[in-house]
Amino acid sequence: MRTRCNEEQVVIEHSGRFLNGVLYRAGSAAKTAITICPPIFEERKSSHRVLVEFARHLCTHGITVLRFDYAGCGDSQGCLREYNPTHWLEDIGKAVAFVRERAGIARVGLCGLRVGASLAVEAVAKGTPVDFVILWQPVMCGRDYLLDELRKTLMKQMITFGGARTNREALVARLEAGYSLDFDGYPLTPRLYQELCGIDLYKAARHIRCPALVTEISHQAEMSEAFTDLGRALANCSAELQAVRCQPFWNLLGLVQCPDLIVKTTEWMTARCSGTE
Repeated sequence: MRTRCNEEQVVIEHSGRFLNGVLYRAGSAAKTAITICPPIFEERKSSHRVLVEFARHLCTHGITVLRFDYAGCGDSQGCLREYNPTHWLEDIGKAVAFVRERAGIARVGLCGLRVGASLAVEAVAKGTPVDFVILWQPVMCGRDYLLDELRKTLMKQMITFGGARTNREALVARLEAGYSLDFDGYPLTPRLYQELCGIDLYKAARHIRCPALVTEISHQAEMSEAFTDLGRALANCSAELQAVRCQPFWNLLGLVQCPDLIVKTTEWMTARCSGTE
């Protein structure tokens, strides 16, 4: 039976800063809630619509959802140059506590996309209390992720100006020398660069004890070796891996439909909410 979804703009106060969010209330009968950890940079913008649809879909299935922006990102207070993953891990913990208190729900999980998934694992590994975690196309290695993003930036320069003004090695050298970069309109500071480079999902995953759903999103229907390795790293918890055929919506402009991703994730959650698994 579908549940009516009530959407409420919320502000989460944390250490003198204010985080913007939207709470999707599934009603007084809801026994499970989930906090969504979004990606960063342009991936946040491109994935926004899918995350909103996912939140609304869960809400109509009796699950309360909190979407929020990290400090310095999106509509939250502050400038990106002032914050880094250390702050965002604190924000995740505060968001989980907020939805527990505001919605009056004890059973709360995390769902993260890309860097958001990596941050979700790190937050849980460092003690944020959750009952389950869902990882959509997580970033395995922060340095590889950033090098790939820098490559994309240079490709855009080539298309716009007929050639790149620099190269990836020079950009990395500037960051490591202590200089900030304009990263497609986002300030990439040396501190942010260093902390993102420190992401090692395989290492953090070994500390996870709660149930986990890991979803590889690609044009293929088979699990890649990298995700299979992540499944092995999650040996200390009840982990399920699934491959969903879908466009990489976090890299695309315009509306992208991801019904299989949303439905399969909802099915995994509702099975646990009903106690059938």
